[in-house]
Amino acid sequence: KSLRRPAGLRKPLRDKDQAVAKASEQLQNNRQRRKEYKKLHSGSMRDEKACVVKSLSLTGGTDGLDAMAAGCLLPQLAATPQCFRYLQNLNMSGTRINAQGVKSLATFLASGEDCHVKSLRLDKCGVSDQSSALLFRGVERARCLKVLSIAKNRVGPKGSVALAKSIRSTHLKEVSLSGNALHGLS
Repeated sequence: KSLRRPAGLRKPLRDKDQAVAKASEQLQNNRQRRKEYKKLHSGSMRDEKACVVKSLSLTGGTDGLDAMAAGCLLPQLAATPQCFRYLQNLNMSGTRINAQGVKSLATFLASGEDCHVKSLRLDKCGVSDQSSALLFRGVERARCLKVLSIAKNRVGPKGSVALAKSIRSTHLKEVSLSGNALHGLS
């Protein structure tokens, strides 16, 4: 009398030990396949090994795609700074950044141990005077930031006062504010 066949077997098995061995082998193969599947499909934004971006450049284009990319990236930087801990250079020059984007960027810069950005370039991004003041509060807490370029924006008296207050506690070696409305400051 033959025993029931485990799924996937074509020939009937006569020996109970043979059936147990075959079923055990199939179970082991299924476990191995599950492990391989999980390994292949586990990479996500929260997986540290999947996020090794050292330099990111989203310089402005004519079709607005970069502005849309900035609108997606900046909130992600603020929400999951640990995923971008290897990011050292961020260049968003020429990309329109709204107030919410600047706020997200400031939050990311202030995230402490997870932020290792050394160079931040935001030339011609349309950053307003009020937004720049918020950005400089984030810059104040960015331990690794050495280069900040925020040229040709709309930084005015409010932003420059915030920069002056925060610059004492930063490690900045180079700051570029050229092309901003800084005239008339005393």
